[in-house]
Amino acid sequence: MNTIAFPGSRNIHGTEVYFEMQTLEWIKANNHTTYTAIHEQQSFEMIYVTEGSGVHCINYEQYELCKNTIYCVAPGYSHKLMLDPGTKGYLLSFSESFLATHRDLHDYEPDGYIYTQFHNYPSLAVDAESSEEMKDILSMIDREMKKHGLKRMDLLNRYLRIYLILFQREVISSIPTIREKVQYGLTDKFFLLLEYNFKQKKSVNAYAKELCVTPNYLNQMIKRATGQSARYHITQRILQEAKRKLSQPDITMKEVAFMLGFDDIAHFSKFFKNGTGFTFSTLKKRCAGERAQLI
Repeated sequence: MNTIAFPGSRNIHGTEVYFEMQTLEWIKANNHTTYTAIHEQQSFEMIYVTEGSGVHCINYEQYELCKNTIYCVAPGYSHKLMLDPGTKGYLLSFSESFLATHRDLHDYEPDGYIYTQFHNYPSLAVDAESSEEMKDILSMIDREMKKHGLKRMDLLNRYLRIYLILFQREVISSIPTIREKVQYGLTDKFFLLLEYNFKQKKSVNAYAKELCVTPNYLNQMIKRATGQSARYHITQRILQEAKRKLSQPDITMKEVAFMLGFDDIAHFSKFFKNGTGFTFSTLKKRCAGERAQLI
């Protein structure tokens, strides 16, 4: 079993510190239901496929597994991993508190940046050179896991940080021009704000004010960077959370509407149907059926 975890360990704020690594070969060989059955993700997860194929299901959306591609899942997402025979790679799972426990004073990333990265890039192809660098880091993690040596947790934390930096480099290198890199900076800030505020702030104006730009400029920049407007992404983030909530067997539309900051249930019902093409009750029944088939 190729894994390590620190269950019960807590940082200075009392938050559980968690880190784990598995090979995809081990997961496939053992048919481990922690990964292969649909479940709500409790930690950050990065799946790096080095060989093979399969399907990665996130919030009932399917992504084909491809060689030299990383797949990301954030906490709270519904998730299932289906591996074809012969698929190889690694699965890293860690809590945000694991990163924060050893954060240096010079770290520039704001809290929650990783949510933004994982939300914006659920899958990312890696070039050949970066692939070898990432494999080297994963090999170092693998060796350190087996040593049980001094300051093991510190080393694993730093290896993970290097891995995340390499991932972020791949994200930026996938953006072709300097102008688009500037747009990426605004886009990244927008999605970070969206992740933290989508339940309270539902207008482009609100996000534009936070970013000190006009609503029109924000819409234009987000559309250039992603192909869709800021309004579209705000709507989709709310709908994504609504669909995740409705998969819970006993939850009602009224409860979901309240959780998402809607005071008027009729307004939420109309918003949901316009965004999904289904009524809340129809999609809830459909998701319940799909969930029963996946389990």
